[in-house]
Amino acid sequence: MSIHALRSVSFQRLSFVAAAVTALMGTMPASAQSSDKSVYVGVSYGLGLPVPNNCRGAVACDRATDASKLFVGYKTTPNWAYEVTYFYFGKQARAFGPGVADSAILTESNRSWGAGLGISLEAELFGTFTNHLRAGLGYFETNARGELGDGSAFKDQSSRVMPYIGAGLSFPIMPGFRLHSGLDIFFNKKSPNRTNMLVTFGGTAEF
Repeated sequence: MSIHALRSVSFQRLSFVAAAVTALMGTMPASAQSSDKSVYVGVSYGLGLPVPNNCRGAVACDRATDASKLFVGYKTTPNWAYEVTYFYFGKQARAFGPGVADSAILTESNRSWGAGLGISLEAELFGTFTNHLRAGLGYFETNARGELGDGSAFKDQSSRVMPYIGAGLSFPIMPGFRLHSGLDIFFNKKSPNRTNMLVTFGGTAEF
């Protein structure tokens, strides 16, 4: 499948998920009271968004990838929680035109994932939603392989511990279950190409 086709599929999937979540939320009664449950588990699906630098100079490049997130949280108060999160930022493919230097990248495919430990603050918003603000320290890893300008294959792995922040909205649809959306960002000042965002929609079960 071509890079452009993959990009189209990604946006189609996200649009479908967003439409389904919006339709379902519209049929539910509004209630944003903080849950008295102390443990929650969430899973979500969406798009990984590498920064534009990743595509600079490329003739073809995935600007969005299929991505997902899994997290577990423990509430110490109705508004504060500790969270452990696994982030999958997806697989990005990019290609550069003919004539690149022998040691330069001609084509590349990379996968990125991360894990984080942080805190979450939640507060009611407009009497309907619950707002979630997250911050923590995360491990981010990228595995890449491809072809250089001289036709030789290469493999590369890079990793770094870096801060991340996140924000999201959730909406209870039944006791012990919420729909949620979120935006998470990993920052890497030493390597801007590896600064990634994750936009997701999913569900959270509370125990």
